[in-house]
Amino acid sequence: QLGQPMLGLPLEKVHQNLMQIGWVEAAIVERLMPSTVRITIKERVPIALLQTSNGHELIDDSGTIIEGADPTQFSHLTVVAGKGAATNASAILDILRTEPELFVEVWAITLQSERRWDVHLRNGIDIRLPETDPRTAWSRLAVVDHSKNIIGRDLAVIDLRVPEQLIVEPNIPVRGKGRNT
Repeated sequence: QLGQPMLGLPLEKVHQNLMQIGWVEAAIVERLMPSTVRITIKERVPIALLQTSNGHELIDDSGTIIEGADPTQFSHLTVVAGKGAATNASAILDILRTEPELFVEVWAITLQSERRWDVHLRNGIDIRLPETDPRTAWSRLAVVDHSKNIIGRDLAVIDLRVPEQLIVEPNIPVRGKGRNT
């Protein structure tokens, strides 16, 4: 407060109060004599929406949930799901962003068995990335898509888990009933 003695200001309490704010990742509170208190704040940067049992939560690049953030204001971000997905989301999103023409079609990603990712496109195609070297597989898909427009086709799945192969599953509606399906 105005007129409060500088030495009477509890810097640790001010720091603790700042760290209670969900958007604050780090804070430094300094006393600069004779009459200045400098506060430096590092803000959390949202990278994705984490799908939880309570709905979507906003997460930063370390996978920390940003408390107090309204997820509806960030519906443009990629949805991330799966056990352990929050802490691993930053790395896979960095890989997916290396191919911007494909990344604009991504709406969600799911960590499967805590080891590999499935990428869900806006047009309904699921892309299964391999556990090892997903970057090369994603780049290979971009090359194929550039020449063959594969993600524009009526497909259900593009499986990239087998090295040097691209396996597609057509989007065939189920016909018939019972044993005739």
